[in-house]
Amino acid sequence: MSFLLEQSSRLDAEFAVWFFSRDYDDFWSRVRAMGMDELFMLWKDTGLFDEDGKERKSLEIWDHWLRLRKR
Repeated sequence: MSFLLEQSSRLDAEFAVWFFSRDYDDFWSRVRAMGMDELFMLWKDTGLFDEDGKERKSLEIWDHWLRLRKR
């Protein structure tokens, strides 16, 4: 997360997008049942919140950068 936001800042990006804000365990279960490639598992645990809605350290970093951009 730090790398993404540091590079976005360095490039003077207007915005950054984090595709899944919450781990997609439920989504993965459905995708897997449909026979989708296991490559999708790469992003299974990349949410700012885990599958139970508990905040990850990356959310703290994300929120910190959001506060900086509002100045």
